[in-house]
Amino acid sequence: MAKKFFLAFLAIILLNLGAFAQTQISTAAQFLAIQQGGNYIQTADIDLGNVGTKTAAIIQNFSGIYDGNGYTITYQATFQGNNVTDASFGLFGHVTGTIKNLNVNGEATISGNGSDMQIGLLCGKLANSQTETSSGNRPVNYSYTYKMGNISHCSVSGNVTSTVY
Repeated sequence: MAKKFFLAFLAIILLNLGAFAQTQISTAAQFLAIQQGGNYIQTADIDLGNVGTKTAAIIQNFSGIYDGNGYTITYQATFQGNNVTDASFGLFGHVTGTIKNLNVNGEATISGNGSDMQIGLLCGKLANSQTETSSGNRPVNYSYTYKMGNISHCSVSGNVTSTVY
């Protein structure tokens, strides 16, 4: 009886380990395909290049775990928000998950009109957690609009230019 219980217990543990598996991210295409609630680890520096004009964040909503593993994501983007309310712009838009050990080097421009528009090179809006040990060269206009997200051991450098009216 004890042997059957042990084997059943071991099977449950092994099946659940798959839920914690990290998906490796090493290319721009892989990064752009991440899902909202996944568990990711970056394995190389990634240059997204100029992602063009976006009407939302590059990754709009993220509730999973993204471990940059000490690597860097570099990008340029123009964010256009017209008649928007509560919009978040940046590499990640609205984060309710965890981003850690990531370096971001970016150039972002936002223009448009609306109310409660948040922008940051790393993310626009953090919620439901805490910020700890984030460091780096933050641009003048960079801010965590809501200082409640879970970002740890990240650095951010670059510029944000805004012409919001």
